[in-house]
Amino acid sequence: MSAANPGRQPHAWGEAATAHLRQRWTDGAGTALIGAELRVSKSAVVGKAHRLGLAPRPSPIRAAGQTPVVRPRKRPTLAKLEALEQPPTPAPAPVPVVAAPPPPEPVARRGCQYPRGNRPYWDWCGAPVVDGGPYCEPCRRRCWIVPPRRVAA
Repeated sequence: MSAANPGRQPHAWGEAATAHLRQRWTDGAGTALIGAELRVSKSAVVGKAHRLGLAPRPSPIRAAGQTPVVRPRKRPTLAKLEALEQPPTPAPAPVPVVAAPPPPEPVARRGCQYPRGNRPYWDWCGAPVVDGGPYCEPCRRRCWIVPPRRVAA
């Protein structure tokens, strides 16, 4: 079984299938048609024909004996080269008219930010703060516990 086609069983090329392939190949039938008749893929038909040493098919892209047509490459004109060397001048962008934002409202001084109560029903202490910090003096003492200094022995 193939990993790409998990439901497909491998094809056993018996004598009848090989004889059918040889006959249809010499008749000039297409590989997809031969594969449909034998219930195999087009690639399986091409691979088996190669292993049997059957004559290769002419390329469908160009007929046998013809040389491929080589078209000359278009060369850029002088005007196009000059346009590539100079960057295009951008058009000036229109200046949008923006209304001046309103002046900021004065910030009200808040009191102590120490939370009281339990979530989600808490409130703030609200007492006047000291030294421009977020807490009042009693809450600051609660938050900033300084360990006592140890005396060297």
